[in-house]
Amino acid sequence: MIKKLALYMLTFLIFSALFLGYYNGKNSRVLFNGIPNYKSLDIEISEDNDKKIDDGRDKNVNGDFFIEEDSKEANTDNIGKTKEDLTKVEHKYEANKINNDNNSSNLEKNININSQCNENTVKIKTKELKYSNDIVDIKINFPQIEGGIKKEILDKVNKDIEEYSMNFKNDIEKIAKEHSEDAKKLGYKINPYVGENDYNISYNCNNILSIPINYYQYTGGAHGMTYKVSFNYDLNTGDKIKLSSLFEPGFNYKEYINNVIMDTIKKNPDNYFKEEFKGIKDDQDFYVSKDGIVIYFQSYDIAPYATGIPEFIIK
Repeated sequence: MIKKLALYMLTFLIFSALFLGYYNGKNSRVLFNGIPNYKSLDIEISEDNDKKIDDGRDKNVNGDFFIEEDSKEANTDNIGKTKEDLTKVEHKYEANKINNDNNSSNLEKNININSQCNENTVKIKTKELKYSNDIVDIKINFPQIEGGIKKEILDKVNKDIEEYSMNFKNDIEKIAKEHSEDAKKLGYKINPYVGENDYNISYNCNNILSIPINYYQYTGGAHGMTYKVSFNYDLNTGDKIKLSSLFEPGFNYKEYINNVIMDTIKKNPDNYFKEEFKGIKDDQDFYVSKDGIVIYFQSYDIAPYATGIPEFIIK
């Protein structure tokens, strides 16, 4: 009797083991029939399945692949791949993602600036104005162009730059005179107000002339202020160049530039005001250089005074 009971129990245990093995096999994560589950592939598993790869595979935030537990169809892309192979796939995916996000592969086709500089025939001379007295200290330098293009275009460009620079000087003189007279009435003397500038020829190629000028003024207070004005011209017409005209029609240049600026700000957040940058304007300040288009902002626009005038090169 005892032997029969033991035989029955042994038989029961054998059938139970077979049944459990069959049941667990059906409900494990398998790639397809006859292939072991994901653990045998030596792939790191994450339960975060919110991220998707374009080809339908799930991808967690660390870039690891895994198979959906309730997937009805097997995915065989990773069969036979080592962990090193999968890492290469992940790196390729990330590189492609970055290239697609930045649209960098197509950017050169969308910027209307020749990468090869054909030097313009115009020559640049500097016009200076320096003097000081009890109320002002003026040091003005501004460029004047000569030769190589039509006289009416030369005159137009030179007039624009000289008028702006002289108006800058006149405004400082006017403020200094008014404040000096007020100070005398109150029995004290002001320090001389300062007006200075400097310029550089950032681009003089392919019938484009770009001249950024820094204007500095001190009219009392803890420190002076510098702001930048750029004179960008098409030397074929004498017209000022618009930022939009430097890109191919239909290209979303604002979106691209905004993304470049946002990426730079994210890398150095302490240098900028939090969430102050909202996107470039239609009349956004810029100048052209051999390195690319330079987008810039005045002091305090998107960053504190210590940051200076923020500039972003668009290549």
